[in-house]
Amino acid sequence: MRLMCLAVLSCTAIAAGPAANPAEPPKNGYVLTHGARHVLLVCDGNPSVHPRATEACAALTAAAGNPARMPVAQVLCTEEYSPVKVTATGVWGERLINYTAVYGNRCRMGAATGPLFAF
Repeated sequence: MRLMCLAVLSCTAIAAGPAANPAEPPKNGYVLTHGARHVLLVCDGNPSVHPRATEACAALTAAAGNPARMPVAQVLCTEEYSPVKVTATGVWGERLINYTAVYGNRCRMGAATGPLFAF
């Protein structure tokens, strides 16, 4: 038996012979990092460990799967400089997405990404 992994999002055991109903890898999912933390977000009905998966998936759907296209919320943030680096790597539809951004602080990150990196 071999193990096949696609973009660290899904692993499926493949038998040597033909499979009756092989599991399909997710079509919309990301591995998200925020500082030293990371979480899996899957938006196509598969299990997800993101604590706000439903909200994060809705926000990504509205942005066509592109974190850079998410609307920035109008919130008041302090001018404290405490940089936060985030990454989102995965697939949306048939597109490979590799997003990296650095925000001045957690408040600015939250304003720009909504529930996506709220973990």
